[in-house]
Amino acid sequence: GALAPLRLAAGPLFVFAILYKSKVARNRSLEELYIFLIAFFIYMLLSLFWTLDYEEAIKEVFYFIIHSSILLSLIFFARKAAYPFKSICVGWMISVAITMPLAMIEFIFDWHLPMSLKETDTMINYGGGLILQKTFASVTFGNWNGYVVFLGFSLPFIIGGAHLYRMRKTKYLSLILFIFMGVVLIVNASRGGFVAYVLASCFGSISYFRSKA
Repeated sequence: GALAPLRLAAGPLFVFAILYKSKVARNRSLEELYIFLIAFFIYMLLSLFWTLDYEEAIKEVFYFIIHSSILLSLIFFARKAAYPFKSICVGWMISVAITMPLAMIEFIFDWHLPMSLKETDTMINYGGGLILQKTFASVTFGNWNGYVVFLGFSLPFIIGGAHLYRMRKTKYLSLILFIFMGVVLIVNASRGGFVAYVLASCFGSISYFRSKA
C-alpha cells in the first residue's frame, strides 16, 4: 500500500540523501545514476499527457520519487560502511527476521492486516465443488506474491551472510532464515518463488564448497 513502512521511511532517507549529496565528492558513476533518474522522472511527467488513468499515474510519480530516494540513500550508506557487502547482507537478514513473527502469526492464527485481506483472494476453488480458505502470509506487502518477491530478492544475501561471516551465531541465523523462507514459499504455494529457492540453494552450495576447496 501507499503507507507501507518502507515508503514511510523514505522521508528521513530523502533528507539524508540531500545532506550527504552536498558533502560527497564528485563521482562519475553517481553522476550517471543522477542523469538516469532525472531523465526517467522527466519521462514520467511527460507520460501524464497521454495516460488513461491520471490519478494512478500521479501516484506512480510520487512512488518513483520515494523509491529513488531510498535507492540513493542505500548507495550513500554503503559508501560510508567499512564492509559494505557484509552490511548489505546483515540489512537483508534483519529485514527478513523482522517479518518472521508477523508471518508466523498469520500462519497460526489466520490474522492478517486489513490491506492483505483487501488485496488478496483468500478463497481457492480446487474444482469439484471444493472451495477452501487459503493459508498465507503477506506481512505488510498487501498480497502474498509481494512477500514472495521480497523473500526472493533476499535469498542471495541470506546465503551470502553465511559465507561472509565466520561467527557461528550469524551462520545459524542465516540457516534459520533460509529454512523459514522455504516454509513460507511452500505454504504460500508460490511455484516461481520455490524454483528461485531451489536454484539459490544449488548455487549457494556450489559456491560454498568451492570456497572450501
